[in-house]
Amino acid sequence: NMRVDDQDYGISLWASATVRDAGMLQIGIGSLGDGISQALIARDTDNASYRAMIAALAPGRIPAWVHLDRFDEGLYGCSEMFVNGFMALIDAGVIRREVFNHDGLQRLLNAGRIGLIPDEGMLSALLEARIIGSPLSRADVSFMHHFGILRKEVDWVEGQLICGDQVLATDVADAQVRSAIATHMLGDRLQHGYLLHGGFFIGPNSFYKRLREMPRDLLQKINMTRISYINDLFGHETVAREQRRDARFINTTMMVTLLGAAVSDGLDDGNLISGVGGQYNFVAQAHTLPDARSILMLRSWRLNKKGKPV
Repeated sequence: NMRVDDQDYGISLWASATVRDAGMLQIGIGSLGDGISQALIARDTDNASYRAMIAALAPGRIPAWVHLDRFDEGLYGCSEMFVNGFMALIDAGVIRREVFNHDGLQRLLNAGRIGLIPDEGMLSALLEARIIGSPLSRADVSFMHHFGILRKEVDWVEGQLICGDQVLATDVADAQVRSAIATHMLGDRLQHGYLLHGGFFIGPNSFYKRLREMPRDLLQKINMTRISYINDLFGHETVAREQRRDARFINTTMMVTLLGAAVSDGLDDGNLISGVGGQYNFVAQAHTLPDARSILMLRSWRLNKKGKPV
């Protein structure tokens, strides 16, 4: 990993203060991304010191837009590159908001109508949102199996729910039926949730060692998927909008022109420094998603008498 110097930490602290609890985080590659990860960990684990550092950067004039509180719900990560900073955030418990690949289920979670533990209230909410029907169909039961709402042993046979010696009706609109299902047949916790969607990953040797040794139940919450799912909304816009609430896309840019254009891939003489990459996509998403922000970080420099940057 590249060294994170004082300038990087100063920029990273400001960028980290744009991040909302229960939101989504995307960060780029390099020392500024690592600095943001460290700043977010400090914000959650040593909040008093974090607030003191922010206050030191802007004594007496902390902007109204900053977010300084610890993370109650945690963050969800969605980034083209799964870098070492994300691993540190997962291990520190900052990235802990699980998302689910079902727009209706995710919408209920976002609204606080349901939690991660199945209960009778979850059955009522699913029915009211028309995610399941009454009586339950075989497809409804399959959906509930997949997400851990029903125990795996529960079977649908000729319009009834059977689990061991228990045989229950499927008319979940009936309060007594819902109560019986909740008592005897619900799972322990929602399943197939993801803490992070990534396209590819790179990091130091310790990063790969951690991946190899990571417990399987945690490893399964990291979904390595296609780049188009992460960088675009098209084709999966409904569920992506629910997952990527209060999204923060934080990347590094090389230069900013006097007219405000960010330069991240080439120079004015035509030389290309890098490919365009996903930065454009993240800026576009920030304009499309409600309450999202694109933060482009730029190191400031001045030239000395010899014309060299300092």
